[in-house]
Amino acid sequence: VAQGGAVPAAAARAESDTPGALTLEDALARLQADGMTENERQAFWKDVREAGLLDEVVSAFEERAEDDPLNPDAQHDLGGAYLQKLFAVGNGPEQGIWATKADKAFDAALAIDPTHWDARFSKAVSLSFWPPIFGKQAAAIQHFETLVEQQGGSNDPRYAQTHYLLGNMYQQSGKTEQAIATWQAGLKIFPNDPQLAAQLGLHKGKQ
Repeated sequence: VAQGGAVPAAAARAESDTPGALTLEDALARLQADGMTENERQAFWKDVREAGLLDEVVSAFEERAEDDPLNPDAQHDLGGAYLQKLFAVGNGPEQGIWATKADKAFDAALAIDPTHWDARFSKAVSLSFWPPIFGKQAAAIQHFETLVEQQGGSNDPRYAQTHYLLGNMYQQSGKTEQAIATWQAGLKIFPNDPQLAAQLGLHKGKQ
C-alpha cells in the first residue's frame, strides 16, 4: 500500500505497555509503509487481528480518509481495512456490508486517480470473490483487463498476478481460449512465475 497522508496523532497512540506487544502506532506505521509483499501484508493483518487492534485500525483509517478526502492512497487503505473486517466477521450478512464499504472506498480512490493500480487491483480481486448470484464477475474481468492495458507489458513482479487472475476469471466464465492466451501472455513477461506456469501445465495435461 502506498504512503499518503499522516494517520491522526490521537489514533496513533500506543495501546499496550507489554514489552514487545504490537501497538496501534506500530500497526498503522507498518500498514502505510512500502516494501511489504502481499503475503507479508496479509500475515501482518493477522497479527493486527490477533492483537485485538482491528477495529481501532479501521477507525484510524476512516479518520484519515475523512480528513484527506482527495488522497487516493488514504481511500485505498481504508478499503483494505474494510476487507479485513469482512474476513474477521465470518460467513453471514455482515460480510456484504463490509464488502460494499470496501468497494465504495476503492471507487473513491479511482475517482481521484483512475490509474491507481492498487485500488483497481484490490477492487477487481474483491469483486471476483462475490457469489456468482450477484453478477460481479463481469465487472471484475473488466477491471483486470484495464489493469493489463495499464501495465503495458511492464515486468514489475506484482503485475504477474493480473494475468494469472484474469485468466482464472476467463476460465470460470467458460472462456478457455482467452484464459490460455492470457496466461501465455503473462508467462512471456514473467517466465519464472510458478502460478502462470502451473495453470498452463494443468490445462496442457487435460488436453
